[in-house]
Amino acid sequence: MQRILTAIATIALAGAIAVPAKATSFPGLTLIYVASGVVDRDSNPAVATTIPCTNLSGKVAAVRWLFVNDAGTVEGSKDISMSNGVTQVISTAQSTDNFTESVVSDAASFQGQVRVYSTQSAVFCSVLIASPDNSDPGNALHLVRFNANPGTDE
Repeated sequence: MQRILTAIATIALAGAIAVPAKATSFPGLTLIYVASGVVDRDSNPAVATTIPCTNLSGKVAAVRWLFVNDAGTVEGSKDISMSNGVTQVISTAQSTDNFTESVVSDAASFQGQVRVYSTQSAVFCSVLIASPDNSDPGNALHLVRFNANPGTDE
């Protein structure tokens, strides 16, 4: 009996994690994260910024990663439609040693910020600066959350 109750509790918890009960659908792309300190550099040493995001909204989410340099000029962007439960990784450079990701091909070498927009509140992201060839462990950047998913504390 204990095993059955444990299994039921595990399944219930997994369901609660996979589909937040209070996810908010926005009427259009809405700012959900900003990270300052983003870097993309081809040499001396080469570094790239990688931003993985996971959609746990229970719905398809449109997501945009917008890279802006220190002067406020857009350096590149990537728009993707993400199904529920999917993690999408966006990077300023291909780093096959780290992740399989989509590359923001129009971004030149720059430093600045990334802004993440979504049509769903239950999209969760992190950000890492690392060498594209995986020669260093990388550094995490702090993301500031906007329009938080109800019931979460980031």
